[in-house]
Amino acid sequence: MQQASAIILAGGKSSRMGTDKAWLEWNGEPLIVRVMQRVAKLADEILISANDAARFAALDARVIPDTFPGAGPLAGIYASLDAAKHAAAIVVACDMPFLNVGLLEYMLSFAEDYDVVLPNLPGAKRATDTASGAFLRAKDLDLHPLHAVYTKHCLASMRAALERGERRTIGFHSEVRVRVVTPDESARFDPLGRSVWNVNTPEEWAELSKLSF
Repeated sequence: MQQASAIILAGGKSSRMGTDKAWLEWNGEPLIVRVMQRVAKLADEILISANDAARFAALDARVIPDTFPGAGPLAGIYASLDAAKHAAAIVVACDMPFLNVGLLEYMLSFAEDYDVVLPNLPGAKRATDTASGAFLRAKDLDLHPLHAVYTKHCLASMRAALERGERRTIGFHSEVRVRVVTPDESARFDPLGRSVWNVNTPEEWAELSKLSF
């Protein structure tokens, strides 16, 4: 298996939730700890993309601040990917309780031949706010660039995109090799598409908290 780092995006303001999503408790443990446990099965390095290192001082992970402050998830991915020790990194959000390790491992298997690997999951029950760049609809594609694999081959294109004011997480894709994992491929590991589900509001959290996985 390709060696990989894992990047957990935790720099959002959680404004709609009203409290820090990373520290919501799921079955007695913080959500970000649950996410860390999942990605640790595939990565021997965990980085947290956030500008407030003190929030995560108790965790066994490096906290990487943005080098382009205020530029959204793309900036967080760029800074953390640049700091990662491996050429490939799994990127997920801190509020994804149902990450599917099998699906992520399958995506990682393409990292030697592609620069970005991300799923197309039309109609996924939970999709992050489009304004954050976590869920992007383009023609027949429902792409999830915050549940993806990136390699360091992306760095130059990412930086150029950020320098020209690009904020979309797919704003540099035309310059790199992208592998879209189809719904049928994803369904082999995650039939309900739960791996990309996330939480933005107290109502969504109450609904997801009733589930087990």
